[in-house]
Amino acid sequence: MRIPITLFSKATLSSLVISVGAVSLLGACQFLPSPEDDSAKEIQGREAQSENDVLGMLETASQSENWEQVIQIANQALLEEPNNTGIRNYLGWAYAETAQWEKAIPELNQVIALEPENENAFSTLAWAYAGNREWEASIQAANKVIKLNPANIHAYTNLGWAYSGKGDLKSAVTAYRKAIDLDPRKPDAYYSLANVYCDAGQLKNARIVQKPLTKLAPELGKKLETRLAKGCQKEG
Repeated sequence: MRIPITLFSKATLSSLVISVGAVSLLGACQFLPSPEDDSAKEIQGREAQSENDVLGMLETASQSENWEQVIQIANQALLEEPNNTGIRNYLGWAYAETAQWEKAIPELNQVIALEPENENAFSTLAWAYAGNREWEASIQAANKVIKLNPANIHAYTNLGWAYSGKGDLKSAVTAYRKAIDLDPRKPDAYYSLANVYCDAGQLKNARIVQKPLTKLAPELGKKLETRLAKGCQKEG
C-alpha cells in the first residue's frame, strides 16, 4: 500500500529519506567486490595461467621426445605444486620412456592416490611394472585400465607383455590379439604376438602374423624374419 506523503511531518520525511538512502547505499555496497576479492581472483588467474604454461611446455617436450627436459621441468614445477597430478603424470611417463622404472612407479602411484580413476596413470603404471619385471602388479594395473576403458589398446599390449614375462603364453596371445582387434594397424602388437608364438614354438603361427607385420612396419618384419630364420632362437 502506498502511504500518502501528507501523513508525515517534514522532520519525519527527512529522516525517512536519509534512512532509505542509507539502506540503498548499504545494499549497493554489498554487491561491490572488495579489493581482497579482486586480489584473490587475480592470484588464481595467475596460478591457472602458470599451470597451463607448465603443462604446455611438458606437452611440447614430450611430443619431441625430449624426456630429460620433461623430467627437469616437471621436477621443478612439483616443488611448488606437489599435488598437481597432471605434472606428476608427465614425470612418471618420462621416467617410463627412459626405462627408469623404479622412479616411474612411485610417481604414478602418487597420481593414483590423488586420482584413483586416472586411466593414463594406471596405463603407464602397468607398463612400468612390466618393465621392472613385476608381472602380477602389471597385470593388476592393466586390468584396472580395462575396467575404466575396455577400448584402451595399451592396456592389452601391457597385459600381453606381463603374461608373456610370467610365462603364461596362452593369456599373452589372447591379450595381443585383443589389441590387434581394437587397432589392426598397430605393428607393435603384431610383433609381440609373433614373438610369443616363437616362444611357444609355434613357427607356423608366427609366420602368419609376420605377413601383416611386414606390410605395416617393414623393419620389424625383417627383425622378426631374423629370429624365424634361427628357428625362433632368442637373442642373447
